[in-house]
Amino acid sequence: MFSRQLTSMLVFCFCLLAFLGPLTSCQYQPSSLARTEVPLFVPPTRMISSSTPTLARDPVEILPSATLAVSTATIETIEEQDCQLSTDPDYGFSPDNPIQVGSNQLSDGPERELIYLLTLRGPNREEVFYARQSPQFNQANTIVDPYLVEYDGIKEPLTLYFDLYNYAPLLVPLGFICEAPFPIQPPQE
Repeated sequence: MFSRQLTSMLVFCFCLLAFLGPLTSCQYQPSSLARTEVPLFVPPTRMISSSTPTLARDPVEILPSATLAVSTATIETIEEQDCQLSTDPDYGFSPDNPIQVGSNQLSDGPERELIYLLTLRGPNREEVFYARQSPQFNQANTIVDPYLVEYDGIKEPLTLYFDLYNYAPLLVPLGFICEAPFPIQPPQE
């Protein structure tokens, strides 16, 4: 009698584990960069039998269309518009004239600095390497983040300063270019 109860309890436990096991092993694991946890739901696929008829669609007729000759921007002009070089020699190189990448949410300021640095390139498209230094105050009593920046071929590292509290349209400091338009949006009001 006892062995039959024990056997039925073991069978019940195995059934319960078989049922709950896949549920616990498929839990959402957020990445370290995730700000919010939104689990991804993938609905189960349905097996379609081969006897199910498929619907044939009528072919689509493509009609010729008229095109107008317009002046299109070249890659160089788009890059010039989106990667504007600063005319101020102190832009980014002085704590009092930092690169302003700030937003309304202070928590994403360091991420915005890194996105800027990952987009920045040396004058001949060299990859930029950087190391964050200790924050400091500028003359306006704003905390700025200095980054030591270097790339292949540079004689000695340069220091770029970032302001994560304020935002201004992003420019490229003298002596640098950008790989693509900076993917940093102005803060939403």
